[in-house]
Amino acid sequence: MASFMSLIEAVDLIGDGAHVGFGGTSTKLKPVAFAAALAELGRRGLELTTLLGSIEVDVLSRSGSLGTVRAAYVGFDLAGPASVYERALRAGVITRIEHSEFTLTAGLKAAGQGLPFGIVRSMQGTDLADEIGLKWISCPYTGGRFLAVEAIRPDVAVLHAPAATTSGAVIGARRPDSVAGYDVLIARAARTVVVTVEEILASDRQDESSSVTLLPFEVDAIVLCPGGASPTGCPGSYGIDYGAFADSALAGWPRLPRPRDEGIV
Repeated sequence: MASFMSLIEAVDLIGDGAHVGFGGTSTKLKPVAFAAALAELGRRGLELTTLLGSIEVDVLSRSGSLGTVRAAYVGFDLAGPASVYERALRAGVITRIEHSEFTLTAGLKAAGQGLPFGIVRSMQGTDLADEIGLKWISCPYTGGRFLAVEAIRPDVAVLHAPAATTSGAVIGARRPDSVAGYDVLIARAARTVVVTVEEILASDRQDESSSVTLLPFEVDAIVLCPGGASPTGCPGSYGIDYGAFADSALAGWPRLPRPRDEGIV
């Protein structure tokens, strides 16, 4: 059952060398404030898994916290490349494990189902399949050949969401999209789940048109952190700040959002 805690308490759940999974996509619902606090804590040798990495990867690259990054893409979409991360790759400071979206989600889905591997039809005959060590398996029913993706199980998954209730349910956007689907996938794959949220609602104040993304028993820690996804967007709360993405290349970014004293809304 979810516990409510401060940002610093939640960040302290992650030790050196931990495998951390980040939710969101390159421009939406990235737990940026959590990544900044983790960078300030000075953790080292982290393994990071994310489907579409963004500014959180740059933040942790700048602090020297990352040892390995597993992703299908890392960049700022229309705002350009993740320059700090790219420099760290060229310097050999970070090891990249480059997945396709299909293989990474297959590995996470397998972990969430308690399976040792998932299977994919894509990537057959590619160099990328060999580089990430995919193995061939034969279907016992048809004899067809598929690629097996080892289960990907983060120690801690970190997400950002518009709201949570006092009972511990995580509330998503009113019009769920593929971001919510991926966030659920990585949360269910991880051993521990932390969610930063824009607001905490009394359980009887939940809007009937909103959607429950995760149930209380699927979440370990909830952190009230308004603005915690900025400069990526949080649907229903604020949009994407492309100008801030450009500023991320400058020293001193990001600045942690100022904590809000209010409690239950």
